[in-house]
Amino acid sequence: MDQKRGYIELVVENDTDIWVLYTILEEKDLVSAKTTRDIKFESGSERVSMTLTVRVEKVEFQPFSDKLRIHGVIVEGPEEYGVKGKYHTLSIGIGDKITIWKEKWFEHQIKRLVERRALSRILVTLFDYYSVCIAIASEQGVKVLEESDSGVPSRKDRGSIDEFMKNYMFDLVDTIIKYIDNSGVNLVLIASPLDYAKKLKLLLAERRKDLKIYVDHVSSGDCSSLKETLARDSFKEIVRDAHFVKIQDILEEFKKLLIDKLEYVAYGLEEVEEMVLNNAVSKLLISEELIKSYETSIRARVENMLEEAYVRRAEIYIVPREHPVHVEIKGFGGVVAILRYPVYR
Repeated sequence: MDQKRGYIELVVENDTDIWVLYTILEEKDLVSAKTTRDIKFESGSERVSMTLTVRVEKVEFQPFSDKLRIHGVIVEGPEEYGVKGKYHTLSIGIGDKITIWKEKWFEHQIKRLVERRALSRILVTLFDYYSVCIAIASEQGVKVLEESDSGVPSRKDRGSIDEFMKNYMFDLVDTIIKYIDNSGVNLVLIASPLDYAKKLKLLLAERRKDLKIYVDHVSSGDCSSLKETLARDSFKEIVRDAHFVKIQDILEEFKKLLIDKLEYVAYGLEEVEEMVLNNAVSKLLISEELIKSYETSIRARVENMLEEAYVRRAEIYIVPREHPVHVEIKGFGGVVAILRYPVYR
């Protein structure tokens, strides 16, 4: 990192890094990375590896994907290929090294990059006699990886059910390990009716002694119970320091104050901007969509507001599109705030 010269260099380690970069990159930023490009020679066209720097015009990202596509005009590249001034798309993935230049780095952007190393990822498995739901919860929100029926025998044959569940859990352990290896999670939560979650934990722990595994109770094993499970105190205790949980807690606090003490909350860009400038904001939730607004004037207002809030020591949390509360935040204009002191208006 060399803020004096305006650039930051980093290696992308996981899909959360990709998401954080997506929230930070803006039009006119310069981004440098290794890439390949079709070059025409007398003998024909050939794909050539090179390092290019592009001036950002557009950034594309799909939630939980491992690729970030950065479109822009090439401003620096190998002279012999004559690529300057032409359009190119950098495809940034896990393991890639990237350098970013900005005319101005906001402190809240740097904080986001620094803190990305501590972000939590948890694999959640809900199951019962009839169904299984496997999802990953991270700073990007919640992604369902699998939802399926168990194929349980008829209830009339109790012995068959018990034998089925035993074999079913062995297969489920294989499935969970597959997702752990592919997703790089560091925590596992298993929830079920009765004591099946405890039994599955023992089976999983025998295979993977490196995991932190937690169990909980759930009335249903399908994905309709997912939001309820992630909102429970038991889940919050497991990942109590994760932004994912803090976002939920702050929104609940905001909604209670909205009913009981309206003078301690603000929402909507214009109102929250005013409260930030009055040094009144203690905690702030803002939707990813508002940060990435297509309107340049809105994006500029948002970045300036976030920087002011950061300087004034407010807690700031970006709410990803896939977070369970994102729709609620959008309903309040994309940004909500809890105030340090009452403001009557």
